[in-house]
Amino acid sequence: MSVGSRLVELRKERGWTQSKLAEMAHLSASAIAMYETNRRTPDPAALGKLSKALGVPKNAFASDSPEVDSLEAGGLNVPSKPAPDAAPAAAPVIPAQVPETHVDEDTAKVTTLALTREEARVILFLRMHPECTGFMESYVLASASKRKQLEDTLRLLNQFQK
Repeated sequence: MSVGSRLVELRKERGWTQSKLAEMAHLSASAIAMYETNRRTPDPAALGKLSKALGVPKNAFASDSPEVDSLEAGGLNVPSKPAPDAAPAAAPVIPAQVPETHVDEDTAKVTTLALTREEARVILFLRMHPECTGFMESYVLASASKRKQLEDTLRLLNQFQK
């Protein structure tokens, strides 16, 4: 069962509307609608607000898929083994030190990170289209020749659309 389906089930058990859940969780009604239709995946902070509002632990949203586990870990669901045709991995990526600011006790921690416009666009796209995350992960982990093949395919698709 997906996070969205479980969220619908928990909300309806309580007889709440999406608006009521949004109010109780301090989220927007449109965010609730997107979570329930799996057009968007709740981040760890939103997952915490939802679980608190519904009075259930975070793992109540768990399913057979690793989606929620990766959310609670605060990261992307990256496969543990690279694709068979992937090049050997370079040095491990170490997260950058990020300044943290606490707004107050009742709100989540705010993290500030400097991004280029392109990085921000990719993040926004993946937040709006979580179904594309798997493709992005496979692209990043792919060998140079496989990435070149994908880029050539994209170029051809763009030419046909013109």
